[in-house]
Amino acid sequence: MPHPILHAWIDESMRTVGVPRPSYLLGGLLTDPRLCDPYRAELTRLRTTGVKLHWRELDPRHRRRAIDVLTGFRAQFVVVIAAPMDPRKQERARSICLERLAWELQQQEVAQVSLEARSNSLMRKDDQTIEHLRGRRVIDSSLRLEHRLPSTEPMVWAADLVLGLVGGHLAGDHRMSDALDDLRDRVSIIPIEL
Repeated sequence: MPHPILHAWIDESMRTVGVPRPSYLLGGLLTDPRLCDPYRAELTRLRTTGVKLHWRELDPRHRRRAIDVLTGFRAQFVVVIAAPMDPRKQERARSICLERLAWELQQQEVAQVSLEARSNSLMRKDDQTIEHLRGRRVIDSSLRLEHRLPSTEPMVWAADLVLGLVGGHLAGDHRMSDALDDLRDRVSIIPIEL
């Protein structure tokens, strides 16, 4: 029986307060895209304000609900953490994380990666990083990359929730560490020394 085609939805986060070392996080979830319409509906029901669901805007009760929703997804979660990050060089940290994450996703045979959209110039930098990796044969052309607006793709919100959960764990929030335990066999956290 062939395994399903996987897609990944990826977001970024930075933690400079409450963590032992300033850290840049890049990651999200991998799943079969045919499963995602119910996931999108669940995420949309969780949204409290604005055009997207955002971890830092959720109170503890809503965070717990969001974690429960993530736990119900048939998905794998992967987060690359680069530290110590110089806040003045966050694009360098992102490029290093994107390189490792792209390699990891290629190993998982992910076909499509959707990164949360940024400014045009920063999205071009992501595209250049990916092209550089292809040129070095770190990844091949089977891994496609696109940028998606969070207002049009709720699956990007799930990536934000994953990063919020892992970031809370990094900051020593025991509730987040306990919640991360609920997903322990489906979460890969990959540290990178900067």
